[in-house]
Amino acid sequence: MVHDYGEIPDSYRSKEYLLLSPHMFRCFREFGLDYVESIYPKYQKIQHDATRFRFENMIFTSKEVIEGKISPAQAEKIIIYTIPHVMSVRSDLQSGLLKLLFGDSCDISFIIFDDKSNELFHITNLHAENGVPVDWWMVNYEDELLERRHMKLGIKLKEIPTKYNYLKSSKLIREALLDIRNERTPQWADSMYSVTTINTSMMFNLFAELSNYEMFNTMWMGLNSKHVYKMPDQLFTLFPSPPLIGTLAYLPYSTWTSKLVGLASGRRLVLHQIEDDVVIWIKREFPDAFDSVLLKQWDIGIPVPQMTLGCEIPAKKQELLDVDGNLKREYPDGPRLTLEQLSIPREEAFKGYLTTITDNPLNLSISKKSLISKKMGRFTEFL
Repeated sequence: MVHDYGEIPDSYRSKEYLLLSPHMFRCFREFGLDYVESIYPKYQKIQHDATRFRFENMIFTSKEVIEGKISPAQAEKIIIYTIPHVMSVRSDLQSGLLKLLFGDSCDISFIIFDDKSNELFHITNLHAENGVPVDWWMVNYEDELLERRHMKLGIKLKEIPTKYNYLKSSKLIREALLDIRNERTPQWADSMYSVTTINTSMMFNLFAELSNYEMFNTMWMGLNSKHVYKMPDQLFTLFPSPPLIGTLAYLPYSTWTSKLVGLASGRRLVLHQIEDDVVIWIKREFPDAFDSVLLKQWDIGIPVPQMTLGCEIPAKKQELLDVDGNLKREYPDGPRLTLEQLSIPREEAFKGYLTTITDNPLNLSISKKSLISKKMGRFTEFL
């Protein structure tokens, strides 16, 4: 059964934003809204352990680069997740990128709102010094911290987004979290502190995205959901927004993506890693979604950078769906990456790969020789 977008009630606050999350929209089309909503409560139970591996790999790899345990030549071939932790970066470029975006010392708290209730259910905070992640902490949905009340408004922290839009919620939540940040890490009380908010469907979409080019495109759409698509709210917020990000977000999405991929990976296409424990969990709990959301990307073929940069996406929300109810994305004709072309075994589809492919002309050839390294961080295997 194919589910139609019209099935989603207009009162469902995240309805329009699902149009900006292509992988989760495909999941909805195949299995319905109840199925999509059932993912979040189960994921909450494993979120801490799933995220911890990514953060520890990020921090310890950065430390080994600084200490010289990883040579400059190796660092050029190692990809790690950074801040925000859906963004991949070459380990030799991380420091420059983060200092450019966020300054010398920063805290970024990632705030996740539940699609159905719109309550705040998760906070992850990452701290960077001199462009290198050094510390993190996490607040899960059962943590009593979310029961704290805003000093002036008297509203519980978790209930703020049910009463205000995302941008206003970001401001109010930051006011409450700033004191908590300063209590936990007084040595960084003077560091820049921003919070970024996002809903669960967009969060899962970004975690599921295998292409770094496609990931930046989706991030741009979230930042511009209100400005460009005239949706009620800004889906992906960063408050206060660092000047460079705020400026780049007003550029066309292809320019935004090209510039940020250039800074993060030297324009190289990165095929993102999904950690083994998460893959096992998805196969066990949501085998249909594993095929529909993850493997489907390889079956369709992952677009090469020039296809992503040349993709035509309607700028009006009323035109985001075609006559058959599918998302309207018109890619230029060209080669796509498949497991067969790259000689990647199906069981290694989500290990993460750095490629030689940049924004080359569309007639480029793709083969096993296009792969530079496999896996991420200190577990990287050089090919």
